[in-house]
Amino acid sequence: MGILPGPDVSRGRANRATRVTGFVLVWAGLLFLAYWVLIGPVSALELLVGAGGALLAGGAVEGMRRAERQPWGGAERLGAAVAAFPVTLLRETWQLALAVLAALRGRRAAGRVVRVRLAPGVGPSWAAALLSASPGSCVLDIAGDGQGRGCELTVHVLATAVSPLEAALRGERAP
Repeated sequence: MGILPGPDVSRGRANRATRVTGFVLVWAGLLFLAYWVLIGPVSALELLVGAGGALLAGGAVEGMRRAERQPWGGAERLGAAVAAFPVTLLRETWQLALAVLAALRGRRAAGRVVRVRLAPGVGPSWAAALLSASPGSCVLDIAGDGQGRGCELTVHVLATAVSPLEAALRGERAP
């Protein structure tokens, strides 16, 4: 009835915080040990820098662990997306090469951010992984319920045209 969480909720949060802290510290310790062994004799300042870097990397590992827990979602368009991936890969590799050449010549960088609303039944996790694996797009955010109903991806795309992979996902693009 009160606004504050009950003792069970608070205890659960404390246990979770302890597990996360332990996870980060274990990874930081392992990474620091690898740093120390691979670098060899080091000064106190180098040890301090290595410990700080290992702690940051341990935090990054925890972030990646959380990100990988996203639900797989539906596999309705998975076959079409996997079939379209090689064509998209070749096409976008060529587009990326042209964009790099244009940038080397001093032209404005290509690309823009768009929103792609996924078709129902399309898993946002695997769709985001396939889109990000292609050279012409990078998924920046996944918004929605995680089950393919109303999911929207925020994607940085190199070209303005819809890629074969994006078309296979049958998503709607909104700038």
